[in-house]
Amino acid sequence: IRTQDWRYTVWIRFDGIQGIWTDCDIKDESTFCSKELYDYRGVDLDDFDALDSVNVVNQYPARVKKLHTRLRIHFENDSSTTLHEKATFNKNSKYSFLWFIVDDLRPQLESYQQTFMSTPNIDKIASRGAVFQSAYSQFAVCAPSRNSFMTGRRPQKTQVYNFINDFRQVGPDWITLPQYFKLHNFLTLGGGKTFHPGLPKDYDEPYSWSPDFPYFPLNDDSCNSTVSPVPPYDFGTNDEICTVANESVLFEYRLADTAIEWLDYFFQNNQKYTNFFFAIGFYRPHLKWIVPLWAYEHYQNLTWTPLDQPSLPRDIHNIAWSDEAAGSITLAGETYENRGPWNQAFPDEVSNELRKGYFAAVTWTDSQIGRVLNHLTSIEDSTVVVLSSDHGYQLGEKSCWTKHTNFELAVRVPLIISAPFLHHKNILAPVELVDLYRTFADLAQLPEPDDDVDGNSLLPFLLDDDDTSAEDTFAAFSQYDRCPDLDAHGNVTRWHGTCKYVNRQNITFMGFAIRTLYWRYVVWMRFDSTNNRGHWEDCDVAEIENTTALCARELYIHSSSTNNDFGSLESQNLVFSKPKVAAFLHLKLRRQFDANFIRVTVNNIALGTKTAVRYVGFTLDWWECGDTGSGGDWCQSSVLDVNLEHPRLQSALHLLSDRTLLRVGGSMDVEARYLLNPSDEEWCHSPRPFRSENITICMNQSRLDEILNLTQSFNISLIWGLPYPGAYATNNLGDSVDVPVWNATNAFDLLAYAGDAFEAVELAEELTPLPESQSFQNLIEAYLKLRAFSQKIRIHGPCVGMVAETNDNVECLHEDCGPSPFMQAFIDANLIDTLCVHSYDNDAGANWTQLPCSTSQLIRQLKMLQQCTTSIPIVCGECGPHNNGGLNVTDTASSAYWFVSALGDAARLGVSHFARQTLIGSHYGLVDNSDTDYGAPNPDFWVAVLFARLMGPQVLDIFTSGDNEKMSLYAHCSALNSSSIGLAFVNYDENLAVDLDLSNLIEGHNKEEWIFTTRALTSKDIFVNGKPIHRQAPEITLPVPRLSSGVSLHIPALSFGFVHFPTTVNALCSA
Repeated sequence: IRTQDWRYTVWIRFDGIQGIWTDCDIKDESTFCSKELYDYRGVDLDDFDALDSVNVVNQYPARVKKLHTRLRIHFENDSSTTLHEKATFNKNSKYSFLWFIVDDLRPQLESYQQTFMSTPNIDKIASRGAVFQSAYSQFAVCAPSRNSFMTGRRPQKTQVYNFINDFRQVGPDWITLPQYFKLHNFLTLGGGKTFHPGLPKDYDEPYSWSPDFPYFPLNDDSCNSTVSPVPPYDFGTNDEICTVANESVLFEYRLADTAIEWLDYFFQNNQKYTNFFFAIGFYRPHLKWIVPLWAYEHYQNLTWTPLDQPSLPRDIHNIAWSDEAAGSITLAGETYENRGPWNQAFPDEVSNELRKGYFAAVTWTDSQIGRVLNHLTSIEDSTVVVLSSDHGYQLGEKSCWTKHTNFELAVRVPLIISAPFLHHKNILAPVELVDLYRTFADLAQLPEPDDDVDGNSLLPFLLDDDDTSAEDTFAAFSQYDRCPDLDAHGNVTRWHGTCKYVNRQNITFMGFAIRTLYWRYVVWMRFDSTNNRGHWEDCDVAEIENTTALCARELYIHSSSTNNDFGSLESQNLVFSKPKVAAFLHLKLRRQFDANFIRVTVNNIALGTKTAVRYVGFTLDWWECGDTGSGGDWCQSSVLDVNLEHPRLQSALHLLSDRTLLRVGGSMDVEARYLLNPSDEEWCHSPRPFRSENITICMNQSRLDEILNLTQSFNISLIWGLPYPGAYATNNLGDSVDVPVWNATNAFDLLAYAGDAFEAVELAEELTPLPESQSFQNLIEAYLKLRAFSQKIRIHGPCVGMVAETNDNVECLHEDCGPSPFMQAFIDANLIDTLCVHSYDNDAGANWTQLPCSTSQLIRQLKMLQQCTTSIPIVCGECGPHNNGGLNVTDTASSAYWFVSALGDAARLGVSHFARQTLIGSHYGLVDNSDTDYGAPNPDFWVAVLFARLMGPQVLDIFTSGDNEKMSLYAHCSALNSSSIGLAFVNYDENLAVDLDLSNLIEGHNKEEWIFTTRALTSKDIFVNGKPIHRQAPEITLPVPRLSSGVSLHIPALSFGFVHFPTTVNALCSA
C-alpha cells in the first residue's frame, strides 16, 4: 500500500486464492510474515537510488499497525469479520441509529477545543465517539445541503441550489438515506428539520419514513403570546432574541418529547422491528433565537474577545462576501445595519449580544438532546448516536453573519459518531456530510448503496487506531451560488448573498471550494445553469477576451494549531504568493466539479502502431472535366489539367511540403498512356472497345516533367498508380488479348523514364474480377516481372476496393476469416511491400448528403485486412469520406471532422500512409476548384497540414475518462520535437463542450493550440482560435497558434484541432 508519505509491504504465504493473513498474528516456525515500511517524507522522489533504501518498520509500530489494517481490509476476502471483531465491531449485531441534526450549528464545542458554549450532552456523545475535526457541508444554506446529505448526492447532482427545487425533480426514484433503512426493515421515523420544509414535499412522506408515526413537522416558534416572552427580550416577533419562562411550549421541547415517544414505541414493538433509525432535526440555533430565560442568563456575563479579523482578507473579489450574511437586525427594539467589511459592521455591543443569543440557543438544544439520550440508556450498547449540522455559521468573522459564503466557518460543521465499539478519538482528515450515507450503511452492515451515491464510507476512520490520519490526502468539496443585480450597462451593482428564491435556470455565478488538511482553495466563476457547469475555461487562458468572464480565486492556509482559532481564520489570501499550490488545488477542484473535464492519460507506446514519416498524403486523379454523378466537378482538377502554377495552389503545396506524399492515379489508371515514344501518339487516338469513346487519357512528357519537378521542389514523395496486371490485357497496338500482357499502358516505359523519382508504385484497379482463363500463376508471373524491373521501387498492392467483393478470386477473406486463395498467393510469394486499400465511408451508391463524421466502414476494412496478414504493412491508397464527393457536404467542415478521425484511427491500426482523395476536385478536395475560389483551402486542408506537421510516426496509447461517442482524441510523439507529444482532437457534438485535463502529459508547460470551430457541420467558413480564416486570400498561410499555459485544454462544441507542447519532454517519446 502506498500513501502520500509511506509505502508498506507485507510478505505472507499464499494458498492459491488469498494470502494467509493470520501468519502475522501468530508467529511460529510454520508461519511467514515479513514487513517493510519506507518513509517518503522529505525524500526526492526523482532520486530513484534513494527510494526504499531504509526499512523503518521497527521505528513506527503505530504506522505499521494502521497500514497493515488497511492493506488487510483491501486484500483479505473475509477481512471485515476478522478485523471488525478485533475492533469490537460485532458483525453479527446490527446497530440502531439515533441521528441529531442541529440546524446552523458551528463546531464551537468543547470537543473542538472551544470553551464559550455549555453543551454537556453533546460533550457526552463526543467522549465516547469519533470527533471529525474537519467535517464540511457541501453547500452553506439549508435546502441544498439537506437535499445533498439526505440523498448521498452532491448538489451538482441534485441540482438543488435554492429554496425552489428539490432532488425528486432530478432523481424521482432515488432512495434517500432514511428510505434506505426503511427498505431494510428499520423503524424509520423523522421529525423537525431533517429535509428542508417543503423540499421535497411533505418531508418526503410516504417514501422515506415508516407509517407507524406521521412525520413530526417543523413548527417554528414566534415571539408572541403563544410562548409568553419575558424580559429582557420580550420585544415581539421582529426581535432576533426572545426569552421565555416556560420551555415546554418551545418546538425543541416538543420534538424531544416526540423522540422519546418513538423510543417507547420501539421498546414495545421489538418483535416487529429489531432496529430503528430516528432522525431528529432540531431547529435552534437557527434564527430567531427563542430560548428559555435560563439559557440566556447562562451567558449574561460573557464578554466576547474582539475579533482579530473583523474584515475580509486583502486581494479577494467582492463576490466572496455575502450581503445576505450581513444585512439588518433588530435587537431590543432597535434596528442595526451591517454594511459589510468595506463600510460599517454592527457595533461591538450589538455583536456581543447576538452571540449570546446564539450560544443560548445552542445550550437550549443541547438540553433537549440530553433528554432524549437519558431515555436511551437501556439500548445504548446497540445504538449508534450521531450529531451533525447542515452547514456552519459565522458570528461576525469577516463581517459575515449566518452562512451564505465559501469561507471556512460557513461550511465547517460538527460531526460526531458515537458507537458501542468506539472510544474517544479525534480525526483530522477532511470529510464531508455526503459521506454519511455510505458510512451509515457500513455501520448497519447493509448492502452497498446505489452506485450513483456519492461520498466515501468513514468506517475505516472509526476502526483505525491512529488518531491523526494527518498524512492522508483526503479532501472536502463545497460550492455556493451568487445572483448579481446589474445596471443598465451590465455592471454588477450588488452580489446577492443567496439565490434562495431564484429559479435554477437564472443562477449565473458559482463558487467552488476544496478543503484539504492544510489548505482551502476557492474559485468563483460564471455558471452555465443550462448545462449545470461552471465556465472553468475562464480560468484557463492567460488573456481572457470575454469581458464578462470571471475567475476570482482565494487560497488560505490552515493548521491543526490554528484550526479552532475562529477569529483569525483565513486572514490572508495566498493565491498569488503560492501559485503552485493554487494550481494543484484548482486541478483537483475542477476534476470534482466539471463533468466535461476529461482526464487524459498516455500509458504506453501503442504496440505495432508506427506510421511512415510521410503518413499524410493526397491524390491527383485522372477524371476529365464534368459531372461525375453526385455533383462532382473535375474541371482544372485532373492530373492532366490542374493549374499547378496557380499562386494559391502553390502556397497550399508549400504548407504541405516536407512531410507529405502525392499519389497520382485512380480507377482510370488502365486508360492512361504516357507519350514517351512515337507509337504512343497513335495509341492515344486509336479506338479500343474496352475504353469509353469520350475519354482520352494521354499524358505528354512535359506534364509528367512538371509533376516530377513539383514534387521535387516541395519535397513531396511521389506514388504512381499503375494498372492492375492482366485486368485489361492488351498489346501495344490496343488489340485485346486474353493473356496478362502487363505493359498495356506502357508502364515499363514510364518506370524507365521516371521510376527513380517514385517512392512507390500502386497496382490499381481495385481487384476487378479476373477473366476465367487467368490464373493466380499468371498474375504472379506478371508481378515477378514488375519486381525484377523495379528493384528499388516499393510496390503497393493489390488494391482492395471500397466494396466487399464476392468473387472468390479477389476477396480478402472467406467467411471463416482466413485469407482467400487469391490473397494467400501474394503473401506466400512475397511479391508486394504493402497491402493497399481504397475505401470510402459512404460509397457511390450511398446517400452522399449524410454527414461523413463516422469512420466505421474505413476502420472495418482496415481491420479486415489486418486479419489477412500481420506481416505486410497496410496503406490507404485512396480514401475519403464519400466516393465522388458531394457539393456542400464533403467540401465543408463535416469532411474535416471525418478526416481527423480517419487519420487518427488508421494510425492507431498501424496504417503506414494515408492518401486522401483528393488534393483538388469533385467537392472532396483539400482545396477548392471553382472558378472564383480556385485553390482556396477547404476545412480539411488544415487537418492535412497540421497532422503532417505535428503528429510524428510514433503513435501513443491514449486513454480518457468519460465516454463521448462524438469526440475522439489522438496522441503521437511530436513531429517537431521527437521527445514531446502532439495531440489531435475532434468534437462534432453541436452542443457539448469539454475540457481536457492534461496534467499527466505536460506538468504545466506551455502549449501551442490550433482550435478550429465552425458554425455548423456543413459550413465552409471556419475559425481558428476564434478568428476567421479568409479562404479568398491570394496566398494561404499557416494560422498562428495560441500560446497558453496550464494543464487544461478547452474543446468547444463543434470543433477540431491540434495541440503541440514545444518544451515538454515526455519519457515515452524521449525513450
